[in-house]
Amino acid sequence: IMEFPSLRIPADKYVELIPTIKQRVYSICSSSDYRPGKCQLLVVREDWEAKGGDTKFGLCSSFLTFCRPNGYMVGHSTHS
Repeated sequence: IMEFPSLRIPADKYVELIPTIKQRVYSICSSSDYRPGKCQLLVVREDWEAKGGDTKFGLCSSFLTFCRPNGYMVGHSTHS
């Protein structure tokens, strides 16, 4: 797009070019006796240095660290 500014790609085709994010499965243990109906999380923001020297951050851990305390989030749970 930068090399050919006159190129016009329909939005739906452009979205098809974007790679999907792989599903990440986490294991959470939360006592329903302690906080009925709630799940509490302790999240550590993951970061590392890439080969080029840039600092990279974990997608999910970064997202969760910026959520407001006592806020609500929608999630999906499965039983293993």
